[in-house]
Amino acid sequence: MLFSHLDSSGFRPTAIVAGIILALFFGSQLLNAIIPVSAVGPGGPGPGGPGSPGPTTGPGGPGPTPGPGGPVTTPLPPGSSLTIGPLRMPLESGWVPQEVPESNVIVRLVKGATAIDVLSATIEGQADAAAVYNAYMNNLAQAAQGFGATQPNAIQVGSGLPASRGSYTGVFGQSQIQGEVTTFITGSTQGWIFDVWSGSDLSSALPEAHRMIDNIQAQ
Repeated sequence: MLFSHLDSSGFRPTAIVAGIILALFFGSQLLNAIIPVSAVGPGGPGPGGPGSPGPTTGPGGPGPTPGPGGPVTTPLPPGSSLTIGPLRMPLESGWVPQEVPESNVIVRLVKGATAIDVLSATIEGQADAAAVYNAYMNNLAQAAQGFGATQPNAIQVGSGLPASRGSYTGVFGQSQIQGEVTTFITGSTQGWIFDVWSGSDLSSALPEAHRMIDNIQAQ
């Protein structure tokens, strides 16, 4: 079972290639990907719905240039959270959820020139977070030039959920992209991919991205 189609820009694949291990799923199977919910702990309500495409080059979305690509949702109050299927993700100030039409990205969080793409995959057979990570990186490599990625490091997110994390660089179209990917599995059949990427220096955005991803709670 292979998915290797490219989006209309040709900058990146819109599905994960993983032989019989992973099969990307989307549409109605995303469990109502973005669900308005109350925040965990103090703060206001969660997001009320998706906006327009965000950064438009590199992992996740078509277009010629990085940066927000149109109208966005209203900035969220402190303490907001985002519900993505069985996951609840706390949001740092200034990150805006957006849709990426005609792609496999469930939701994209945007702040400045940095984006976090959230993707999901069904698991067939035995796989762990490192297998999801490697499958995703293999797919990215097919859509990039000069692609390089680190081996996944074992970490934990949420309340001790095993996860894998590593980084990559590559040229997608004509854009040099830096990225960091975190993967984990919920239940026994659902893999999750959080791809933090930018066309500029990524290091300043990673502390906030880590606080959001590392504090995800699986319901």
